[in-house]
Amino acid sequence: MAPASPQTSHTSSKRRPAPRLARLTPLAYALLLPAVGLAAWGPDVRAQAATVANGMIRYDIPASSLDQALSRYGAQSGVQIAVNGELTAGLRSAGLKGEYGASAALSALLAGTGLEAIRDTSGEYSLRRAAREQGGVTQLAPVTVSGYGDSSTEGSGSYAASRVSLAKGQELREVPHSVTVITRQRIEDQNLTTLSDVLDKTTGLTLQRAGNSAGSSLGNDTNFYSRGFAVSNVQIDGGAPMESAMNGFGSISQIDMAQYDHVEFLRGVDGLFSSTGDPGGTVNLVRKRAKAETQGSFSSSIGSWNNYRVEGDITGALNASATLRGRAGVAYQDRDYFYDTAKMRTRLVYGSLEFDLTPQTLLTLGASYQDGDGIPDFAGLPRYSNGADLGLSRKTALIPPWAYTHDSTREVYAKLEHRFNDKWSVNANALYSTMRRDHSGAYGYGGVDPISGQGNYLYTFPEVNDMNRLALDVNVKGAVDAFGLRHTFMLGADYQRGKADSSQYYGYQGEPVNVFNPVWPAADLEATPLKDSYYTTEKRAFYGMARFSLTEATHLIAGGRYSNYSYKSDSWETNGSGYRSGLRHLKESDVFTPYVGLTYDVLEDWTVYASYAETFKPQYMQRKGPEPGTPLDAVKAKNYELGLKGEVFGGRANATFAVYRIEQTGAAAEDPRYPRSWGAFNCCYINQGKIVSEGFEAELAGEVAPGWQLSAGYTYNHNADKQAKESFSTITPRHMIKLWSTYRLPDGLNAWSLGGGVTAQSATFVRGTATAYNAATGQWDGEDVPFKFSQAGYAVWGARVDYRINPQWSVALNVNNLFDKHYYSGVGTSASGNFYGEPRSYYLTLRGTF
Repeated sequence: MAPASPQTSHTSSKRRPAPRLARLTPLAYALLLPAVGLAAWGPDVRAQAATVANGMIRYDIPASSLDQALSRYGAQSGVQIAVNGELTAGLRSAGLKGEYGASAALSALLAGTGLEAIRDTSGEYSLRRAAREQGGVTQLAPVTVSGYGDSSTEGSGSYAASRVSLAKGQELREVPHSVTVITRQRIEDQNLTTLSDVLDKTTGLTLQRAGNSAGSSLGNDTNFYSRGFAVSNVQIDGGAPMESAMNGFGSISQIDMAQYDHVEFLRGVDGLFSSTGDPGGTVNLVRKRAKAETQGSFSSSIGSWNNYRVEGDITGALNASATLRGRAGVAYQDRDYFYDTAKMRTRLVYGSLEFDLTPQTLLTLGASYQDGDGIPDFAGLPRYSNGADLGLSRKTALIPPWAYTHDSTREVYAKLEHRFNDKWSVNANALYSTMRRDHSGAYGYGGVDPISGQGNYLYTFPEVNDMNRLALDVNVKGAVDAFGLRHTFMLGADYQRGKADSSQYYGYQGEPVNVFNPVWPAADLEATPLKDSYYTTEKRAFYGMARFSLTEATHLIAGGRYSNYSYKSDSWETNGSGYRSGLRHLKESDVFTPYVGLTYDVLEDWTVYASYAETFKPQYMQRKGPEPGTPLDAVKAKNYELGLKGEVFGGRANATFAVYRIEQTGAAAEDPRYPRSWGAFNCCYINQGKIVSEGFEAELAGEVAPGWQLSAGYTYNHNADKQAKESFSTITPRHMIKLWSTYRLPDGLNAWSLGGGVTAQSATFVRGTATAYNAATGQWDGEDVPFKFSQAGYAVWGARVDYRINPQWSVALNVNNLFDKHYYSGVGTSASGNFYGEPRSYYLTLRGTF
């Protein structure tokens, strides 16, 4: 809720909480969804009472700025509050969870703010400074607020978040790293339906289609990069860190966002909780939670190229006391793409239950199932063999019509939170997921001769990939008061195991393709066995952290992570004379990575911070000589960061500024003393080189004026391979801007909201080789010469207009690539991996809440 200007008042929506549907299961809620949606067209269903008994109402309001907390209070209670913007500016509330009367709830939200609520004869509340602030002797009675830390953004209507699940749950200003949160409101405003969509709009992130290179699982997968390095660590609800993909298997890039409240991204090295992996950053997906108040949502969309989508979600209490709460949702999407042949259909079902086992113990159980089938384009387009662009239409795709992929992801999870008292708690988080992909692996590959137009060929590698992940985390957090200050501590352990296997076959191995007028065979060849592979990774770690209060404004964070890592792979390859077996086995034991941070509150709303973190990444694909080789030492990285964080515009927006330096050493380089060998042992390499990435980041997110939400981020990065004396990550733009904003018109035009934004970046390129012209043959079959495949800098604009039909329903039109910019979203080689950016597109969405 945006505070009104001084001496004006703000009135929350006039509604009373909806009735609880006791003794109904989440499945029953899901079955009732269409009927409830139709009913919402009639009288305001939210105007029905959700009182528990004797005027008591169950509240679920997370810690946030006081403005946001009061907005949620008004929505859940139906109480009108007159707010003076000068009073609430910069204040925060500890939140509220439990059953309260209206006055008691409001008092609890205001505890510690120096404000009190006064009720007039009409029943409306107004705020004023408490008597003790006015020179009197009366003080507000102390109010104890118990509940669980919640970083939910759903229902806030804001692009800002005050709390994150990363780092096991902290206030955003307490985390000494540069962090971006893409809230639920932002996800809905921009129709971000997959994780790739979300990260594409996240400050500092660069996306690249996985293509058909080594490590790809040959689907609609995307790789992520930040600060010049890969982003390989993923968490869910702040749990144990997992790999975003393992040997190309199990990529989560296309996971549907319907079941998630928001996405958090920590740039750089999270050395304490994700110490194994690349130093690009950590992604944390935070699920929607079951709520005590009954609420639901429904949306239906239609877009360019036959893109249809529908979502439904409902949550509420399942018993009279609201100690059992449930949530269930579905999503379905059927779409074609702007390029020929490709299409995809996905389905998602999810649900969760929350049990208050005791007033101090919360158990959460949940599950989800997502599957998809269609025809992907994972290889992209080739270029001429000399590196020149083919100039093909953006609708061109080298995919036979009989190509296919079938994907499925199943997930079950459990969380347990127990508070011993107001200082100490224990938290446990468990996740088990399985992923399967059955695909044809069909694509065109090869540079095109500028004279003959030949050189591209059809290959098919049918394959079945299976992967399962197990992630466990348990930690104890607490506080100790000493020397007049409070100090917090955490001790925990986590375990992650990933198992993947694949059975690969081959069909076509070089059928000529005319890229200018492709004519495909009627069907794939009969599949011939090629290779079976098995992979297992295990990570075990203990971690600990202490946050010492040196003064009320100064905090020192010190900790570390003690890790053990193991990797094993086994494969059998067909080579004409039978099978060849190869085994890789790698262990990294007793690795300690330190972590140090310092925060200082320079002003009430601003915190300056400094941090140092380390990470390491085992190099299981490379071995050092002599043959058959021994494991190569791990790559190590150090992250230095200095930043400033603030809460601006009365605490309704967050601002971040950061400078950083990442040093990575020990990356694999070919050892010139030994001949190169391929296959199971991949020898021989040496640890060589030093990569340095430096830059600056700035971000502003939240409500910058009443009704005006803004998310704006700028990043500058310079990275270099000091050994080779050249750029390291050439696909990372030196300059990148990501901006999106919406504004609800005032007064009589309040039903309308306008939005727009831009993603702009400087030039990028990929180094490669191009075939030189051979005068002796008159063909482009000469020696390979170095070449840079470039994409000039570009800006892609978007726009949105939203009309609120009534308090429950709205309709919005989104236009992406407003000016129809022609560009490559990803640049590959002469043979493949060049992907056009999406042309101008339209998306019309009907959305309802009840």
